[in-house]
Parts: sequence; structure tokens; C-alpha cells
Amino acid sequence: MNKLSSIYTPIAKSLSSFSGLNLFDDLIHKFEIKNLFGGELPKKHILQSCSHKFMLRQTITDEKFFTQSELELIQSISSSKGNYSEIYYKSEFHKKVIRYHQNKHEYHLFTSERRDNLRLERFFKELPEELSFQEKFELYLDFADRGINQ
Repeated sequence: MNKLSSIYTPIAKSLSSFSGLNLFDDLIHKFEIKNLFGGELPKKHILQSCSHKFMLRQTITDEKFFTQSELELIQSISSSKGNYSEIYYKSEFHKKVIRYHQNKHEYHLFTSERRDNLRLERFFKELPEELSFQEKFELYLDFADRGINQ
């Protein structure tokens, strides 16, 4: 696990247990948000209050919030590890699938791919401790670019 990953791992582990539109129900239950508002906090109010909605690929069984064509778009979302991720974006004026291409810095800093994180960790252990994280990371990117780690 790299330095930034170690900071965000507890957050990611907490969020990883949530799924799809059940996210709102899960968050409300886990953090007892209902008690703050004196009762129910329906997810429809949360979704309706958001002017920009971003959805990753998922199976949605609740058709209250999306039309059939939107559900089909969400189901069509794909990604290619290390290349791009697709996201369904919905606002008042837009409904479309966006493709996000990550650069090599973003991939190696934020990947959840176990093999890549172990490779980065092993590489860092071989370097002198007096090097900063940034210096080590730049060396790793050069190393990865040359394909030595394949």
C-alpha cells in the first residue's frame, strides 16, 4: 500500500460495504443520520437535491430515479484497468456517459490493484530512506515506464 493509500484506506473500507442506490439506506443506517433529522431521510430527497449526479456501473432495481433509457446507459458503462473509467453523468442539461482517462501518476497513486501496490511497496523498500516520497515515486514512474516491472 502506498503512502496516500494508507491515509484513505479506512475511508475506502467503510465505503466499500455500500452498494448502488442502497448507499443512501446504508449510510443512513450505519451513521444513524435519521436521528439527526428526527425521522426518515428518504433517498429520493437526496437524489433530487443533487444538481449533478455521477453513477458508476451497477445494477439498479429501483426505477424511481432513472428512466429506462438511463438505466440502460448505466448498465452499458465500462472501464479498462489502467486506461479509462466510464461514468454516467446527469444534470438538468446533460445526460451522458463520460470517459475519464487517468494519467500514469493518478493510476499508480490511487490504484486498488493489489499487484501494483505490492510492486510499488517493494520498489520503495529498495531505495534509500533519505529520499522523499516524491523522489521515490518519480523513480518508480520511470521504472514502470521502461516496462521493467511487467
